Amino acid sequence: DDITVDGKREEEKSCARIIARALDMEENYFTLLKETDKIDSAGLHLEDVLNPGCYVLLSCIVGSNYKSPEDIKFNRHLLDLLRINDIASALNDNYIGKIISDYQSYMELARPYIEDSIVSEGDVVVADLRSAPIGVRLQSIRYLPFALNPKLPLGVIMFRSPVDQEVCFDVGYSIFNRESNVDIGELMRSVGGGGHRFV
Repeated sequence: DDITVDGKREEEKSCARIIARALDMEENYFTLLKETDKIDSAGLHLEDVLNPGCYVLLSCIVGSNYKSPEDIKFNRHLLDLLRINDIASALNDNYIGKIISDYQSYMELARPYIEDSIVSEGDVVVADLRSAPIGVRLQSIRYLPFALNPKLPLGVIMFRSPVDQEVCFDVGYSIFNRESNVDIGELMRSVGGGGHRFV
């Protein structure tokens, strides 16, 4: 059914929380919303990044290309499972299990490369993934450089766009050391990019 709600603006740890509240569905999805808040607000622990499990693991494999029929199919299947089952059932689903197994096997091969690509420059951890094996998803490893260097407050990940192979830069704050006063958004705008003050 189509659902219409009045527009609203709230500060929350996740957009999912605001939508669920607007639809009066927070109690229905208590655990899912709690975990989504944790992931979307980057409230992760070192172990969540180094050895992701349960909801954090699922967040690593969610399809991010909303124009890809394969990603759309996977995301809808996952959402349907989480809507009617607990997390264990979703993780044991054959389709989801195959994607998780492929991801874990791939990360086993890619992680040594990622670790070797990381260097530190002052307060900044730099990961050069321009020659990374095809298939490294930025969303899956964006916190790994910080987890391997938890005292450094800033980070830069260099990678190639999967669309046209152009070199891109992902610049951000550590989720483990939030003491930097650098305004990354303003810094990026000064060189023609974009961004915001806090993550």
